[in-house]
Amino acid sequence: MKVFIITGAKGKGKSKSLLNVANFLRKNNIKFSGFLSEPVYRDDKLIGYDIVNLENRRKLELMRKDPEFSSDQCGDFRYRKSSFDFATLEIFESIKRKIDIILLDEIGILETSNIGWHKCLCLLITSNIKFLFLVVRKNLLNEIIIKYNLNDSFIFDVDNDEYSESLINEFIFH
Repeated sequence: MKVFIITGAKGKGKSKSLLNVANFLRKNNIKFSGFLSEPVYRDDKLIGYDIVNLENRRKLELMRKDPEFSSDQCGDFRYRKSSFDFATLEIFESIKRKIDIILLDEIGILETSNIGWHKCLCLLITSNIKFLFLVVRKNLLNEIIIKYNLNDSFIFDVDNDEYSESLINEFIFH
């Protein structure tokens, strides 16, 4: 399996870059599956995140600042473990359908504590998929690489002006 990691600081365009990869795959009729993290705003204030299924565009509420949202907490946010579990089942179904390109946004602090996308990542790493695209915050990159043994990954830093083109070229030519 080839692993492509899109990295960078918070708010620098990692998710947008993953969406660009999804759009490229869709435009070229290449089957893929995965989830994109999407911020949720109310009155111009960030109140949480949803995850969007990149195949069918269905959204799942993932995190909110509302204390009534869930009992599970990470920083200022409450998260729904059930959303991660449901998304992991959808990824598993994609693998059973022989989809071998998976995109996941965002791997971060939850995964360092074996929650969030952790189960899904473990499944993917031991699967027969050909390509895995991950979004990882730069401050957690080394920890995630070590934890999931992703030493041979292609790393693309959104701070590099030419990374978008190089990401597509690496994917096409490798």
